[in-house]
Amino acid sequence: MARKRLIKIEQDSLEPEPVPGSDEESSSKDRNETWSAWFKRTYARYWYVIGCGFLDIFATLETARSSPPEYSLTLPIMLFLALIIAELYLYTKIWRHSKTSSK
Repeated sequence: MARKRLIKIEQDSLEPEPVPGSDEESSSKDRNETWSAWFKRTYARYWYVIGCGFLDIFATLETARSSPPEYSLTLPIMLFLALIIAELYLYTKIWRHSKTSSK
């Protein structure tokens, strides 16, 4: 049977200060944020994008299926582009404030 190896690493008690604008600075901020701030900043954004993608695909395909033959290509494309623009506008309205407050 295989033997498991254990790697031991000694940690210094003093951590160096993160350089402004680096990944270390953002990760130290992530450790100190509350659950509700993380939920609004990260988790809700992912579900918003997934929900918008589902809505775009469903609405476009249903419009293509139910539209008259002469508009079967034009109408779904216009609807898809309108949905994308509306969702991006709504995204910036919802999460613009959280970007500036986290800095």
